[in-house]
Amino acid sequence: MYRAIIADDEITVRRGLQAHFDWASFGISVIADFSDGQKAWHFVQDNNVDLIVTDVRMPNMDGIALAKAVHEQFPRVKIIFISGYEETDYLRNAL
Repeated sequence: MYRAIIADDEITVRRGLQAHFDWASFGISVIADFSDGQKAWHFVQDNNVDLIVTDVRMPNMDGIALAKAVHEQFPRVKIIFISGYEETDYLRNAL
């Protein structure tokens, strides 16, 4: 089973992502969720994670900075970006 975490500053989004997707049917277990990228980054450093679903904009460490840090240290970890805003230009430039 793949191990995933969710990072989003809105608790309703975190809970919604966990409740409305049948993660297990894709062989994924959501093992933790975090309100900002910095907390997620600390977790990733100490735990085996295969997938991160992250908001683009969050306090303390945004999703772009989180993805960069993860990619540099753990390049096998896959990242999925989510956003409730039109962040396409911001995200495209960051990638």
